[in-house]
Amino acid sequence: MNEIEVVVDVRHSPDTGELVVSKQKMAFSGEASLVGAPVESRVRLVTRKVRLSVFAFAEEESASVITAWVENVSPVAVEITRVAFGPEQDQSQPGRPETPGARTSGEGFARFSGNGAGGWLERADVREYYLPQISPKWAARPPSRFWVAAYSGAEEVGRIVVESRGLFLDSSGITFHRFGMPRFNTLTEAERLMVVSAVAPLRGIDREQWPAAGAEPLEGDPLTFVVWTPGDLGAFVSQTEEKGIQVVDVVRESTLEQFATAAEDSKP
Repeated sequence: MNEIEVVVDVRHSPDTGELVVSKQKMAFSGEASLVGAPVESRVRLVTRKVRLSVFAFAEEESASVITAWVENVSPVAVEITRVAFGPEQDQSQPGRPETPGARTSGEGFARFSGNGAGGWLERADVREYYLPQISPKWAARPPSRFWVAAYSGAEEVGRIVVESRGLFLDSSGITFHRFGMPRFNTLTEAERLMVVSAVAPLRGIDREQWPAAGAEPLEGDPLTFVVWTPGDLGAFVSQTEEKGIQVVDVVRESTLEQFATAAEDSKP
C-alpha cells in the first residue's frame, strides 16, 4: 500500500498573520482513501509589526496621564485588539525567567483605552491610547521598569520596555497646566500628535533660543510663547525649571481671528 501526503484544507488564521495548512495521508490500495488524522502547520505570510512610543504627560498638581502611541510599520493593515501594560520582571532575582521582556500578565495588569480602541490600523497610521489608572499598590512601590505591548488577537505585534520614574514612563519633559489639559483632551488623535511634535523641539534648550526653534514670544508676556502646528492649532507654552515645557493652553487660529474681529467691531 502506497501513501502520499496531501493538502486537505487551507485557511487564514483568525488571530495571526498566517495560513493554517492541514495535511493528511492518502493511501492507495485499489482505491484512494484518507488515513489517519490531519496535521496542521502554519505558514507566515507577512510579518505584522507596530512601533510603540510611551509618554507621561503631567497635569499641574494632578496625576500623570500615560499615553501610548501605536504606529503601524508593517506593509499591511494591522488589527489592534488591545494594548497592555505591566511590570517588567527583574531578571536578577532568583526564580525569574531568563527570557528578556518577560510577558507578565498577573496582578496589576492593565489595558490602555483609546478613541475607538481597537480596530484596523492602516499602514503608517498612528493611534493614541490612554492608561485609565495605575494600581495604588504599584504607586506605593513602583517596579523599576514597565512593558507596554500591542496585540492583534493572540499575536504580540509590538513591545517596548521603559524605565519607571515614579509613575512616569519615558518622561517626555512635557507637562500640561490644569487649564490646558482639558482642551488638549478635546483634540483628535492626529491633532494631539501634531501639538506634541511641534513643542517637543523646545525641550532642553534655553528659552532665549526658542524663537530660532519656531516659537513666537507672546506680546505682553515675555515668558510665554506660541508654537503653531502644520494645521491651525497653536500651543501656548512656558519653560519649567528643568528646561522642560509646560503647555498652558491650546487654541485654534480661527478662534483667535474671531476674537480679534469681535474686538475690532466693538470699538467705537
